[in-house]
Amino acid sequence: MGRLAGAAGAALALLAGLAAEGAAQPRDGRFGFGRPAAPDEIAAWDIDVMPDGAGLPEGSGTAESGAPVYAAQCAVCHGPAGEGGVADRLVGYDPESTPPFGPRYEAWRAGRDDVAFSVGNYWPYATTLFDYIRRAMPSDAPGTLAPDEVYGLVAWILAENGIVAADAVMNAETLPAVEMPARDIFVPQERRSLRRGTMMPARDIFVPQERQESAPRDDFGPIGYPALAGITSCWGPNLLRRRLLAWPARARRDP
Repeated sequence: MGRLAGAAGAALALLAGLAAEGAAQPRDGRFGFGRPAAPDEIAAWDIDVMPDGAGLPEGSGTAESGAPVYAAQCAVCHGPAGEGGVADRLVGYDPESTPPFGPRYEAWRAGRDDVAFSVGNYWPYATTLFDYIRRAMPSDAPGTLAPDEVYGLVAWILAENGIVAADAVMNAETLPAVEMPARDIFVPQERRSLRRGTMMPARDIFVPQERQESAPRDDFGPIGYPALAGITSCWGPNLLRRRLLAWPARARRDP
């Protein structure tokens, strides 16, 4: 107990000293530590790739060049053939006639096992596949793959899904031209402020509970319900705020 009290006293003394030092410094709106980021440091992080291909780097790759990279860096989690393992499934384009959700999908499934989401049936843009792999993969060393390796991985995944030919060359010109099967089931939404009282993009497309049964329907359910539930497309600002505030408490309770 004495040691804890001593440690607490030392911490309070340190904080008091820092506060006094800060009070003596000019209040110019700065914290007094750190330095401006150098241009090369900013460039190392400024690598995002947009759906239209903006930001794609120089380089190229094919399924043949990507296969050994996949075997060495990806197969342990995603399975040797992209069938999934401890990480998500990457290869699989069933069903070809419908998105992998909604009433039309349920009619197609007709008792079959559920189809897992994959790059082949759910990913909207080949360009953002490149972006995700480049920034986040492999999970134990993200950001370490060279552009040629990423282009090769993207080519391998797309070829295994039957989206591009096995000998297709993926680069900054050809990748944006790839038409993903799921592109048309995603609806872009403009981002808006989440300040209290803000009109969210999807506020007027939801049907109240008592009207669900009588609402007209399309292939994705009642017309007016978004096919894909993204935060900016179907959450209100107050709901988002409550979810964010509640998440840490739930996370602490979960094993």
